[in-house]
Amino acid sequence: MKYLRAIIIALFIALTLSGCDMKEDIAELVEESRQANEARKRAEEAKEAELLPVTYIREIDSVFALCYDTADGLNPVKARGVYNKLITSLTHEGLFHLTDTCFPVCDLCESYTYDGESYVFTLREDCFNRTGKRVTSSDVIYSLNLQLESIPSVGELTAEGIYAVKATLLYPDGSLPARLICPIIPEDSGEQEYPDGTGDYRIAEGEKIYLACMEDYELDRIELTAVESLEDTIYSFGSKDTDLAVSLPAATSAVHYRGLYDTKSCATRRLNCVIYNVRKLGVEERICLSQGVDKSVAEVYGEAAEYSDCVFPRYTYAYSIPPEIQKAEWKDKNVTILVSEENSMRIAAAERIAENLENIGIAASVEKVKWETFENRIETGDYEMAVAAWQLPEDLSPGKLIEYTGYTDLETELESFIAAPLHDKKSASLVLNKKITSECIITPICHETVKYHTHPGDLTEVSFGNEDSLAHIGTWKRAEQIN
Repeated sequence: MKYLRAIIIALFIALTLSGCDMKEDIAELVEESRQANEARKRAEEAKEAELLPVTYIREIDSVFALCYDTADGLNPVKARGVYNKLITSLTHEGLFHLTDTCFPVCDLCESYTYDGESYVFTLREDCFNRTGKRVTSSDVIYSLNLQLESIPSVGELTAEGIYAVKATLLYPDGSLPARLICPIIPEDSGEQEYPDGTGDYRIAEGEKIYLACMEDYELDRIELTAVESLEDTIYSFGSKDTDLAVSLPAATSAVHYRGLYDTKSCATRRLNCVIYNVRKLGVEERICLSQGVDKSVAEVYGEAAEYSDCVFPRYTYAYSIPPEIQKAEWKDKNVTILVSEENSMRIAAAERIAENLENIGIAASVEKVKWETFENRIETGDYEMAVAAWQLPEDLSPGKLIEYTGYTDLETELESFIAAPLHDKKSASLVLNKKITSECIITPICHETVKYHTHPGDLTEVSFGNEDSLAHIGTWKRAEQIN
């Protein structure tokens, strides 16, 4: 301002001494000087603002928080823990995502073709990661090669131009799209702790890391609370440091989350079942023993899952074994039911089965062993029948589970089930299930249900797509706070 005043005074003196009448010129010159001075001032203020820390200001009651396992990390390719996988489902997408019936729906993939020997996946050309880089076939091939153990039918991945990927198969696999929910990360990610993704949220760093929403969602910022143990997870939810708790009913943590919470359930691919060792038990013996599994056994799992005569795989309908018991075959015999001692619900299920068998004249006992021993005995065939839980893969193939029974005459039906295209999967599963039923290799009990707990009255319109994802979080709303 001093500089501006000096100019005006000098001009005034000069004009007074010259006696010239230049009022209009003086006014224009003064206005130009004023505008230049204001522009300089704005530039200085902007420069100062760049040096100040950016602070996200929000009402504390509207902040949503999740916990994450620091040891597991938030690299979507490496994350294995329940919470970390849910978080990375918000930051990254795959070629497909699964509905609650395990049906694959396109995400980064726009369309695909399948000829029985290979797939060609055409990518969407409008997909960009959060740094503005377009997703290409190179990114997809790089990401899938890091996760080949989850897609065993794929022999080779090759680029068909910038926006298409060809997957050459080792054997026919009509359900491959269901397995391609693997997160896609940039090919130049290297060992980045938080590789970029195309999800609705991105990981941002402040005083601690958080998720910043890239869409118009009410939960536009999700705080992340680091935990190192199950006890930390339970405490953080109980103290309201976090807003979501996850529990599987068959897990030891389930009891800790009982209370006045709002709870939503979501079916999982984890199947509770009885498996029989066909090397030690004949088909008639297995059919007799299967009569010990009824609705009362499923009810042992409480709210773990609604009872079904068999949703195995999910595409099938009823499963039942009606033949009469031939008690004479079991005279002076005793069957042992193997179960892991670490899981109280499976122990209770085994004891209920033993009780049911006793009621129909079959002597049965329960043998509880440590998990490592249980796993070893199942793998080596050192058991008669066992109560187990098995996580079915995304395509719901029971092949690996069948291997543990020692049954080898199911190869044709399994191959047909795996090879069947998605639109014909139900028919193929009925054929497979008919063989499993007639041979009584496995007796399903129920599918487990994962439960999501939130604080009472905290959120509205909460829903979940499937066990691995928070895909519906865009619809969640904060309940109005009552003062």
